[in-house]
Amino acid sequence: MLSETKNTKRNKYLAAFLACLGGIVGLHQFYLKKPFIGILYILFFWCSPIVAFIDAFVYLTTSDEEWDKKYNKKFTNTNN
Repeated sequence: MLSETKNTKRNKYLAAFLACLGGIVGLHQFYLKKPFIGILYILFFWCSPIVAFIDAFVYLTTSDEEWDKKYNKKFTNTNN
């Protein structure tokens, strides 16, 4: 089951939803495989909701190509 999560594409809409829903604990950062930043969200919980909403806005306004370059590198086509 662990190998299944390694081969999963990260969805920007789900990441934005997690940022809005669980931004105070950095849920979206753990989803995006950034546990250190997620821990920082927990430690600085008093300002993390503001940053999480900014993250959600950035995720939603990022183009699909840029999103894939950043979070889905192994799924992008390198032949271009």
